[in-house]
Amino acid sequence: MITKFWTSCSGLVSVLLFVAVSFSETYEPIPIEKMIDKSDLIVVGKVTDTYTKMDARGDHLRYSTIRVQEVVKSDVKHIGELIVVESLEGWGGKEGEVAQLSDFRPRFEKGQHVLVFLLVKSNGYYEVTGSFRGKLDVKEGMIQGTEASLGAFVQEIQAVADGRSSRFGLKMPSMEYQMKSGRGTSISSTGFGQLKNRLRTRR
Repeated sequence: MITKFWTSCSGLVSVLLFVAVSFSETYEPIPIEKMIDKSDLIVVGKVTDTYTKMDARGDHLRYSTIRVQEVVKSDVKHIGELIVVESLEGWGGKEGEVAQLSDFRPRFEKGQHVLVFLLVKSNGYYEVTGSFRGKLDVKEGMIQGTEASLGAFVQEIQAVADGRSSRFGLKMPSMEYQMKSGRGTSISSTGFGQLKNRLRTRR
């Protein structure tokens, strides 16, 4: 019995290591300077609601409503507005069940305070720039996973956005930290290439 248990544990560790290595080989994070340039909107806000529904294609979509508290980058004012972020939860399965999960999406939870990089979608919703890298958790005025304050991050982002600086001078949270805080520990059975194709057809 003990031998079987340790064999199973060893197998699980091997799978997790394989997934971690595969992920690092297939996913290259977008530099934050490019994320800043690419984003239509960068805001600080609080998540007021989040829910999931399945569309006609069988894709499970998560909708997260954020009340804007500060606009970091935008051509228009959004202070106090509610914006809705649409993200791919997964696909396949029945209503309320997901056959294949997306490990690369950011996950929002009601009550979270976030700094988020956004792109406008053709359907009027927003999507996060750079997948899970484009959502930063804020707690007690600090960017989680770093030693930097929210104020310092905002200043650096605006300096790059305004052209006053070509480089972002602060350290981003590690990919491991953001994956853990974004998707938890679930493992996707879908390759990153397949996920990119799925997302591309939704825009």
